Amino acid sequence: MEKVTKAQVINNLKNEWPEFKKRFESLSTEQKAQYLQKQGFSSELGMISHIIAWWNDAYKNITNLKMDPGYNSPEQDVDKFNADIVKSSINKPINEVLAEFEVTRNNLIQLVGSLDESNIETNKIQKELFWDITNHYKDHKIE
Repeated sequence: MEKVTKAQVINNLKNEWPEFKKRFESLSTEQKAQYLQKQGFSSELGMISHIIAWWNDAYKNITNLKMDPGYNSPEQDVDKFNADIVKSSINKPINEVLAEFEVTRNNLIQLVGSLDESNIETNKIQKELFWDITNHYKDHKIE
């Protein structure tokens, strides 16, 4: 796990994730299908819902850690978590999910901006910032 700075995370949320969204939207239907298949998703709705769910998890855990550095985030069965999110999003309108993506992204920008250096330096918060935000972007980055 790479150590991330507050500036790196905010840049990732302000610039890289919106670029990901624009880049995905610019793909042809065939390119989108290929990308989604490679990523393990059958739809844009499932993929975006997956990203939002992990961001919400990070938001909750970082908020709890900010208030109580001794907080231990619950263990996640990653495959089950992902499958449950995709399943629960099936009937949501895509426009609603895309709007939620933006709201959640902006909430994270505000939360990360509110962290002081002592918060950022803790291993538990570093883990959330790296795995659920910056490295998660790398996992989904469109080449």
